[in-house]
Amino acid sequence: MKKYNKWVTLLLGYLGIHRYMAGEIGMGILYTCTGGLFGIGWIVDTVRAFMGGGFYIPIKKLPVVPPQGLVLHNGEICHYQGQAYAEKVKDRIAGYTSDYSGGSVRIAKGMSIRTGGSTRRAVRETVSERNYGILYITNERVVFLSEKNAFEKPFSLLTAFNPSVGGVVFQFGNTAYPLMTDDSNRIRDIVSGIINGMEVDY
Repeated sequence: MKKYNKWVTLLLGYLGIHRYMAGEIGMGILYTCTGGLFGIGWIVDTVRAFMGGGFYIPIKKLPVVPPQGLVLHNGEICHYQGQAYAEKVKDRIAGYTSDYSGGSVRIAKGMSIRTGGSTRRAVRETVSERNYGILYITNERVVFLSEKNAFEKPFSLLTAFNPSVGGVVFQFGNTAYPLMTDDSNRIRDIVSGIINGMEVDY
């Protein structure tokens, strides 16, 4: 499902402006001529825009972003900078529990003999660790700046790229680098634009 600018959709959706911005010219004209499909399409798109929590407008040219915190090489251009986090699921020991089996036999007053023994078991739990950082994408490399799980890889070694709802996965050789981000659609467009030689918006 496409995401549209929620405020543009709310205020100007009956004219189809959000459809034009998303590159859907035909639907935009239809919305303009029919008042947002007689108000029904406008209402549906507005609800979806606010439930989706943002907007998505396909890029026509590769953006140029002045990066904060990243030193660029000569001739290197930064096309993306945004927040992301790496999430790792770990299995750890949360504590221990003991089980006793056996019994006791009384042999005299105040004296007994115990038989059997106790076993100690580890109680494990699954925890999720998030490491927040900044993702940079340039025409030369992909950089994730973070205290943990940081990486820097040349773009030329990118073997696979998989965007999904709420995240992206960069594959360099045999190693995958999954990152969670709200900008997966924009990152997909930028990576595709770099690979396909899209024009840079200077």
